Amino acid sequence: MKQIVVEFNIAGGNARQYNQIWDDLKAAGHEHPRGIISHVGFEKPGAWCVVDVWESQEAFDAFTETLMPLLEKNGFSGGRPVVYPAHYVYIGETEHAYA
Repeated sequence: MKQIVVEFNIAGGNARQYNQIWDDLKAAGHEHPRGIISHVGFEKPGAWCVVDVWESQEAFDAFTETLMPLLEKNGFSGGRPVVYPAHYVYIGETEHAYA
């Protein structure tokens, strides 16, 4: 399996929408999506961004069946993910780090 990096840039997105999507994912039984290695969500001027590392394109594709309708439902409809092959992935010792 070839690991991938998935990047979303959602123009006009915000933390409230992002948090609601996580709540909806949890309610759908996807609090810990199968195949995800790392995830970070952050705001930059004018957009909400997400960068994930997935164990494979297939794992990400399977998750999108749940994710994409929730993005649409919560107004994150403008951003399609950009996928890159990962060259190197390092996972630190801390499982969760919150700002």
